[in-house]
Amino acid sequence: AIASQIHSPGLQAIKPEKPEPPGTRLQKSHPPPPPPPLPTSHPPQARVSPMAAAGSSRRGPMDDDKLTFETSAGVDVVGSFDAMGIREDLLRGIYGYGFEKPSAIQQRAVVPIIAGRDVIAQAQSGTGKTSMVSLSVCQVIDTNIHEVQALILSPTRELATQTERVMQAVGNYMSVSVHACVGGKSIGEDIRKLEAGVHVVSGTPGRVCDMIKRRTLRTRAIKLLVLVSLPLPYCIFFSPSSTSSNILSY
Repeated sequence: AIASQIHSPGLQAIKPEKPEPPGTRLQKSHPPPPPPPLPTSHPPQARVSPMAAAGSSRRGPMDDDKLTFETSAGVDVVGSFDAMGIREDLLRGIYGYGFEKPSAIQQRAVVPIIAGRDVIAQAQSGTGKTSMVSLSVCQVIDTNIHEVQALILSPTRELATQTERVMQAVGNYMSVSVHACVGGKSIGEDIRKLEAGVHVVSGTPGRVCDMIKRRTLRTRAIKLLVLVSLPLPYCIFFSPSSTSSNILSY
């Protein structure tokens, strides 16, 4: 009653609300949720990143159509292992390891290496350089001669050990003997292995030079010298010539 009697300039009178009788208040209903959108005739397509696409075929050779090659004159592309003139027991090891078709770098470098040419092979990671080194060396050596016939120098002990494992797997049927001569391992074990006779030595420069100084690693029967460069993706192959003779006469 007091609120309805107060009047002031600029103010409006406030009237009290009438109380609602019991049972007359209605609950406010919420609006129903909107219906889901109708499916369109063209669903969104999933995007596949280049890394995911490449990871699905890491073991297989890369597509030649996506790569650019620079090949010296007189180097032919050989599309199969059978056409490379590889020995039968080595072919069994290659196919048993899981290879079906040579990669791009293998198609161009294996045959010149086997023929005794000095070769510089450059390719990015994952293109089959380690297996190229392994099968080329296994083809060149003579397992009847129990002396070091191939020397592979790698910048890291991990890469040298990896080359040893791949070569043992590829040359499984030809009884090739490979030894990783790297730092961090027992020198006595290296001496025992080398004196017993191995066909291939895959090692790092420091330990290999140490074994040569000790006259445990003899270089007189070496047919192939391979220099693997890690900062730059190079593999350099030297066949018996004046250049490699000077290198091996250290």
